[in-house]
Amino acid sequence: MIGAVNEDEGCPASGVGQLGIAHVRQAIRPRRAVSSPYDLTMSATANRELVERFYREVINERKLGVIDELLSDDFVHNGESRGRDGQRQIYEEFLTAFPDLQTEIVEIFGCDDLVAVHRRWTGTHEGTFQGVRPTGRKVDFESTAILTIRDGRIAEYRGVLDMLTLMEQIGEARGTAF
Repeated sequence: MIGAVNEDEGCPASGVGQLGIAHVRQAIRPRRAVSSPYDLTMSATANRELVERFYREVINERKLGVIDELLSDDFVHNGESRGRDGQRQIYEEFLTAFPDLQTEIVEIFGCDDLVAVHRRWTGTHEGTFQGVRPTGRKVDFESTAILTIRDGRIAEYRGVLDMLTLMEQIGEARGTAF
């Protein structure tokens, strides 16, 4: 891991411009009803460590069984209710297509029940992915996510993965210039 910030001390607004963290929280999560403004059960540090453990064990160490321990039963991915089994299937497909896939956490910080994480992924395309037959090409792409932690488990993922770069690297997309 390259960078981490301990945000347990009231979640300072550094890095969010003039808005402050309360405004950012409101902007990114207006649909969630909570009993209190922060509805907390774990510290930001513990939440960050949970996310670090998830990527280390599930992706880098291929321990897909820990999904049952680390994701909530009603896990949601970008608004789609997948549950643990649905998310496990996605990881199985990804790891079959890129059996040496590794992820490195470039930046991570936590505030209350949210963890933001930016990752770098590397691997080799050795299985069918998105209908693309194996090419043997190396891939190197990034993703960024905001994860919501509830009751000691990852309950929601909202993020983006640089799919254009990934598909370009396996020869299935051409970049555009503008």
